[in-house]
Amino acid sequence: FDDDEEDEVLPLYRPQSNFAERVVIVGGGVLTMELAAKISRFRGDNVPVTVVLSRDRIMPKLFREDCIDKDVGAMGAKDVSDFYERQLVKVGVKFVREHKCIRLWDINEHGEFPTVGGPAISLQRTRPRRFEPLTGAYFSTCRGIVVENNNSQERSWIAAKCVVLCLGDATNSSVFSFLDLAEDQSIIVDDTCRASHSSGDVFAVGDVASYPLPRSKERCVRVPHYAQAVSTASYVASACVEALQGRPRTGSRG
Repeated sequence: FDDDEEDEVLPLYRPQSNFAERVVIVGGGVLTMELAAKISRFRGDNVPVTVVLSRDRIMPKLFREDCIDKDVGAMGAKDVSDFYERQLVKVGVKFVREHKCIRLWDINEHGEFPTVGGPAISLQRTRPRRFEPLTGAYFSTCRGIVVENNNSQERSWIAAKCVVLCLGDATNSSVFSFLDLAEDQSIIVDDTCRASHSSGDVFAVGDVASYPLPRSKERCVRVPHYAQAVSTASYVASACVEALQGRPRTGSRG
């Protein structure tokens, strides 16, 4: 979110009772981490944030070991993920790793259930604790989520006032099969956002495009973020105007 959106979004997470409004976010991508950081930064201890990861680290599709030329620098993809995780933990974000969300925790479901606790960098399953029936209208849809460990298949119950599912997206590029596509079917572009069309006049921006990685000659990456879409669209619009005016094109095909 931009700073001017905070007044619209963050009031949703303001405490309404003596019980802290815990937010659970399921997902491990860029938008998940941005949302977690925003809530933690501006609401602090009033709104604890727990992120449930299906893998062992954040943003695994963006920070891939096979995408980095290790001769260029000493840091690998996991090093970069670890760095960002530590920054998120500093502002109060907690992580549950290698778990998948099975279902919402029904508001009428009470009893003794194991939950999660321990170090913020990697919460672990706890012994069962008692959860009493809910009273009042504080929880209207659910009282959290139920997650399952990818390895042991053990389930844990995580209480939350707000559950956000950030489960990813898929590219819609089927009509552009005549262009060079990446493994995830996104459109491969060069450093000028041009696709592989022989005319040189076909551009792709936003979520559907995969951009070249600065540290890799063979890989490209898709960045599903609005800021990327806005910045690349502005660049392409300028390039199109320059082409119509007969100015020389900048950049080159990769």
